[in-house]
Amino acid sequence: MTTDLGHHPEAGGAGSQWPSEALADISIIIVIYNSLETIERSVASILSHFPQRYRTCITVVDNGSTDGGGEVVREMFPDVTVLGSEQNLGFGRAANIGMAEAPGRYYYLHQSDAYLQSNVLDKAFDYLDGQPDIGVAGLPLVFPDQSPQTAAYAFSSPWKWFFQGVGVATLARWMVRSRIGAFLAEPLIRLAWGKTYLHTHMGLEGEHDRAREVDWVCGAAMILREEVRRQLNGGFDPRYFLYGEDEDLCIEARKRGWRVEQLAVRPVIHDFGWGKNKKTSPRVIQIKYENLKKFIDKHFERGSLSWSAMRLFLSIKHFWWRVL
Repeated sequence: MTTDLGHHPEAGGAGSQWPSEALADISIIIVIYNSLETIERSVASILSHFPQRYRTCITVVDNGSTDGGGEVVREMFPDVTVLGSEQNLGFGRAANIGMAEAPGRYYYLHQSDAYLQSNVLDKAFDYLDGQPDIGVAGLPLVFPDQSPQTAAYAFSSPWKWFFQGVGVATLARWMVRSRIGAFLAEPLIRLAWGKTYLHTHMGLEGEHDRAREVDWVCGAAMILREEVRRQLNGGFDPRYFLYGEDEDLCIEARKRGWRVEQLAVRPVIHDFGWGKNKKTSPRVIQIKYENLKKFIDKHFERGSLSWSAMRLFLSIKHFWWRVL
């Protein structure tokens, strides 16, 4: 089924009314933009590991693609609903449309270059049904070679961005690969901004097999409750086109009393540019820069020391993104 949103890119919305019998337990939302190379495998992975205990629907939101990806989904997977937009609305706005048009108790946001390896959704939603205070959850991610990929993070802060800028992550990666280095690294990256890295790349005794509370989770494999979506007026802040929207959503959910967790299930494979040396386009670099400016302006008091430091670090990052 394909629905053309035409000149109504904000179709649906937080106030959309659906009869209760139309609600799915799990509404899987995939946003695509020229994703022909990966979308068939992505959808096939979901269908191969489809939830067995929950009513589930899949909706693909085609963000004005020109490569025919939406048509491929429609032809290959007739039970998947395809929503088409005439323009690229950005990830957050497109995801909001998908959630509004396919309401459920939970939303699983699945990146178009991500692939399930097993039926992890039944386990995830069994757990969430027993934890009603968790509003947002993330699934762990790995690269195609099964090496760990960071999927949960500490909140952005001047210290965190500073240490990222001076290459601490590169040093930490070297340290965790050696026994002596791991011994030295563990107390250092137990600091607030390093805990998620420690969990992902080193593991903590007794903790790698259970869910844990985190500051925010990546939108590549994110679960959101319907109650949270409604409290946030439809989901993601539509002012973000790309970058910053997943951290922003988690911040806003936590402000409203919800917990955010990374779940302990088999990881989702996420390509994330795997095996490609393609340089980021100037347009994407500028989009990232403008959206992170919006993030800083929203979450840090304008003119404060933290705001000034974050804007300075972002300007430095922007320079290196363009050079490299």
